[in-house]
Amino acid sequence: VRNKDSRLGERPDGRGRGRCVIRMERPERGQDGLEDDPAIDAAEQWIAGSFGMRHEAKNIAAFVEDASDAVDGAVRIGGINRSAARIDIAQEHAVLPLERPLVTYIGRVAHEKNIDFLVHTFRKVRESVPGALLVIAGEGPARAPLRQLVVSLGLERDVHFAGYLDRDTALLDCYAAANVFVFASRTETQGLVLLEAMAQGAPVVSTAELGTRSILTPGCGALIVEERTDTFAAAVTRVLQDRSLQTELAEHGRTYARTWSSAAMARRLAELYGIVRVSPRAARAIA
Repeated sequence: VRNKDSRLGERPDGRGRGRCVIRMERPERGQDGLEDDPAIDAAEQWIAGSFGMRHEAKNIAAFVEDASDAVDGAVRIGGINRSAARIDIAQEHAVLPLERPLVTYIGRVAHEKNIDFLVHTFRKVRESVPGALLVIAGEGPARAPLRQLVVSLGLERDVHFAGYLDRDTALLDCYAAANVFVFASRTETQGLVLLEAMAQGAPVVSTAELGTRSILTPGCGALIVEERTDTFAAAVTRVLQDRSLQTELAEHGRTYARTWSSAAMARRLAELYGIVRVSPRAARAIA
């Protein structure tokens, strides 16, 4: 939601009200008159989509220095049944053999998601795990160029483009069926897809950039690596070849994801609204 102006607790006499601006996208200096936005001038609190985005906003505009709270998104917690999920997803996508280890990406198939890096990395992974299959689930403008890249690397039989998946059924199965979920986007404002993967019991290997730095912390159920092909491929290979590590990451990830559940995030946001209503201009952080 961009430039959403919300009046909180307004009474007929106009007292006891606060205003809060919610911005979920990355601001650019001078774009759309950001610095001169009257909603910003009237705001008691700025809500950033993540701590990474709060840092970005502070670098761009001084007006967020007064009060800046980060309230990240929320996820649903699912059950871990990888075998059942594999059967369900294999029935929907007949090209997915049940026995192949799945390296999975889910999200918008866009150039800024850095999926080409994942494809090149996967080629390296197959040197150690030749039976692995890369699943790319989602739609977007980078799908055609990625298909061309897959062909040029000779990976046609080892990369499956699953397309759009229903969020309430097939998408959850795709997360749960993954032996490892991979992510390397450089532009995420939040990185909720990582929490969604963890919530469904998928072990995660990911870089930590911008908004994803808020999510990817020690013990969260992920291996955090640099954006280097050899390093990333080694981490993915390690997870694929170590079942006990898969189980450990999955369990830690689900436990960690519960702290980002819808109920937990709603409570944090309600607390922030309470601060704005009772004490306007208070520079407090709930994080």
